[in-house]
Amino acid sequence: AISRRLATALRAVFVLGLLVLSLAPHQEMRFLLPLVVPVAAMSGDLLAERPKLRVFWLVFNVALGVVFGVLHQGGLVPALLSLDRRVLRDEGIACVATWETYMAPRFLLADPAYQLEAVVDFGGMEPRQVARELAQAPCSNRTWIILVPASVSVDVPWLTEQTLHETWFPHLSTENLPRWPSELALEVHRIVIPSDGGLEPQALP
Repeated sequence: AISRRLATALRAVFVLGLLVLSLAPHQEMRFLLPLVVPVAAMSGDLLAERPKLRVFWLVFNVALGVVFGVLHQGGLVPALLSLDRRVLRDEGIACVATWETYMAPRFLLADPAYQLEAVVDFGGMEPRQVARELAQAPCSNRTWIILVPASVSVDVPWLTEQTLHETWFPHLSTENLPRWPSELALEVHRIVIPSDGGLEPQALP
């Protein structure tokens, strides 16, 4: 059992932590993970006294494990590993961008067989701004691989079935929640930037 003073301190840590995290302009579920510690400490006695709550606690933790361990940004690493083995090394594409995902772990794209010219993270930019950045970014053959959630690409006119290279399930972006099950995926697009530097990239032939 924990003392009343410790319980009060844990509640304060939880409330203040939740308040501070809620004020941050950029929100992600993983930012709440540190609050699990005070919640778990405060819940120990309650779970010991009420067996029915143990079932809820178990279901809650399994659900969070699935969300954080499988669904949330789940397609990024498999997609990068696939690019490493097939697209970049075999086809000589040297420019990679992520958009509305975590920043790509660079070590997954490191291979002595090829050298990337650019690895860019577009964060939460608007589609027109991304198109402009792609047109201006240095890339010798003007060919890019873009990794983007399906819940984002569906609203971008220059990301089409013609540019789609492959799709990885499951992938959940909490900043751009899927409206349909088909959007619970990460898409890998191959596009070539027009030589005139236009804002609308065109599909690779």
